Amino acid sequence: MTPRVAPGRAHDPAATRGALISAATRVFAERGFQGARVDEIARRSGVNKAMINYHFAGKAGLYREILAAGFGEFRRQLEPVRASRGSAEARLRGFATAMAALAASRPFFFTMVLREVTSDGSPMDDEVIGHIMSIVEIDQEIIVQGIKDGAFRDVDPLLAHLSFAGALIFVFATAPFRQRMAAAGAKRRVRARGGSAGRCPVFPSLESFAEHHHDLFTRGLSRRARTTTRRSP
Repeated sequence: MTPRVAPGRAHDPAATRGALISAATRVFAERGFQGARVDEIARRSGVNKAMINYHFAGKAGLYREILAAGFGEFRRQLEPVRASRGSAEARLRGFATAMAALAASRPFFFTMVLREVTSDGSPMDDEVIGHIMSIVEIDQEIIVQGIKDGAFRDVDPLLAHLSFAGALIFVFATAPFRQRMAAAGAKRRVRARGGSAGRCPVFPSLESFAEHHHDLFTRGLSRRARTTTRRSP
């Protein structure tokens, strides 16, 4: 028996898969793999829950598809960075830009990832872990290049990667919370001003934070002499 689907999607498998992936990414981000329910994913996507089994062989298959597709896209975006003969600083900027692009194209992806990796990450299979390890290796290669070229100080490449990528992941993963903060701040100003919201707080775009973090991080790694301004006694 063919599973029922929402009107308008019966003959569009790509739209059905896209709706399920989009809704499931948000549900997994909010509740984690264990807490996510197929009924809720189906309701938010507007798709019959039988289609989850039809397209992904169940919740676990849908979860793996989201992670594999997201990290696979990231790896593809990093291929030009890996093949580039540019400076380590330029390649590191490319790494950060690719992360920001992934966060923009797949909202809630990094929120979903951060939720799982703060536990034991057990729902992640070997394919997903392989994607993550390849990404870590690319970033470490860039750090090593900078050290060999004399642009970066002699640091542990893995620790440098964790510092660089970790801050980006945290900021990208917490974007939904910052949106709530902005909305709450607007409501407070409405009350304080007697009905006028005034100017809303400006939270940085993903791209602007990636650029800021890259500049801050590479300055910290730089071997170039720094001038120190002494304060008067």
